[in-house]
Amino acid sequence: MKPPRVVFDVAVVVEAVLEPGSAPGQLLRDLIERREFELVLSPAILGQIERALADEEVRAELGADDRIDRFVAALGVVGVIVEPEVEAAQVGGNRDNDRYLAAALAAGGGLVVSRDPELLAVAGVPGVEVLAPERLFELLEAGRSSTVSERGRGNNPRPATF
Repeated sequence: MKPPRVVFDVAVVVEAVLEPGSAPGQLLRDLIERREFELVLSPAILGQIERALADEEVRAELGADDRIDRFVAALGVVGVIVEPEVEAAQVGGNRDNDRYLAAALAAGGGLVVSRDPELLAVAGVPGVEVLAPERLFELLEAGRSSTVSERGRGNNPRPATF
């Protein structure tokens, strides 16, 4: 079974970088170490992440070396790059938030991870669900627990579904 496809909004990515112990930080670590989901990106989202991480305050906290450039390049390698065919404004009405929904649609559906209340309130986009980072982390943890308990009983473990 294919892992779920997940789009992170830029604020979630920045939080993951600045606070590695946060739920977004743990999700990013899971992406790299466990491959429990596929990160979906578009060129617009990658550009937005790059601009956010280039912010003077963020660079001051992270250090002004090439780590940020390497991080953005690494996202492009571990992520699935999609080219949304839908104009962002045609999805939900907020151009900034719509780029995440459009990327999820271009990936054939999936999850959008955000803390943005407006984005979390989105409903009615077929095949797309919007979750807070903590909720996705809980779902992944629950899937791991059920897989471990199934292994203990000798059953054939199945990945968690969302």
